[in-house]
Amino acid sequence: WMETIEYLYPKEEWYELGCSFGDFMEDVIKNEPDPLRLPENDRVIKRHFSFILEEYKAEDAARAASPKPDDQPPKPKLYGYDNLLYAIERFRAKELLFEEYMTNMTCLYNDVGYRLDYQGNWYADMVMWFEMIDYCYPREERHQLGCLVGDFIEHAIWHAPRPLSLPKDNPVIRDYFDQSSPAETTKTG
Repeated sequence: WMETIEYLYPKEEWYELGCSFGDFMEDVIKNEPDPLRLPENDRVIKRHFSFILEEYKAEDAARAASPKPDDQPPKPKLYGYDNLLYAIERFRAKELLFEEYMTNMTCLYNDVGYRLDYQGNWYADMVMWFEMIDYCYPREERHQLGCLVGDFIEHAIWHAPRPLSLPKDNPVIRDYFDQSSPAETTKTG
């Protein structure tokens, strides 16, 4: 969206169009809309992302045509992590290599800890958790240990415990992380 503004619109319009983007992001942060959708009335979205608006219309039509079950499936308490949940699902089904899974879990989508008041460096601890699995455990245990990380992240997304803390019963956490300090950091020595 912002790159489209930068590359396709004159500089004189950047402020106005950027403010529209900023208003959208502010609304997302305050209201956590579900499902998250681009604003249909935005000039840039209408002109350059109309294909997404068409997808919204198709989704709405399909939703309206589908029967409404009495029991709606529960929704996760944290929104915006569909890609992360999908990566966990694919890893469990052995459709992702450990390395791909590790990248998904540590880099691409995972700010879950920051959203749940994790008392430490979430990114560094996630990277360390995966590195310990990768370097300190036999290759045949990677899938099982990676699934345990996925279980932890999935639980955090669905239940949003605050403050989030690493699971003390996890073998990697128990063996390689110091649990005595409020912010879990790796053992030294």
